[in-house]
Amino acid sequence: MTEWAEFVDILGKSETSQEVKNLCLSINEDVNISIDPIEHNDPIGRTKYYSFIHSGIEIGFRGNILNHIHFYFNDEEGYGQYKGKLISDICAGWDKENILKTLGEPSLTGGGKMDMLLGYIDSWIKYQFKNYDLNFQFKQNGYLSRCSLISK
Repeated sequence: MTEWAEFVDILGKSETSQEVKNLCLSINEDVNISIDPIEHNDPIGRTKYYSFIHSGIEIGFRGNILNHIHFYFNDEEGYGQYKGKLISDICAGWDKENILKTLGEPSLTGGGKMDMLLGYIDSWIKYQFKNYDLNFQFKQNGYLSRCSLISK
């Protein structure tokens, strides 16, 4: 299983780099590749996604550079549960309170309320580190549903 530091170290690498190739091989699953529709008109360019459905991992490239990695914990959005550990051994089954106790006060928080148009918006917390941001998203029951590792 890929270690947390390896995921952090690979941020900002090119899609064709040996590090990215090694990461994809270490996940040991066939990848599904997709690209944002051209209609999104993103000024940076379309995002290309490497989806490892059974492993609960999605890797996103913007401008051919690894921009983000999503880890799924609740069999959501068609993804299986990520079974590895994140920073400070955070893993499936953790709730918001445990993460706050472990990582301390987040840089930003939001969600956790009903929206008249969108319905319930999951609560989230964001930590900003030197080289990356880390966003945790929680279901209404308070348990971790997704984590996004994002390059700065």
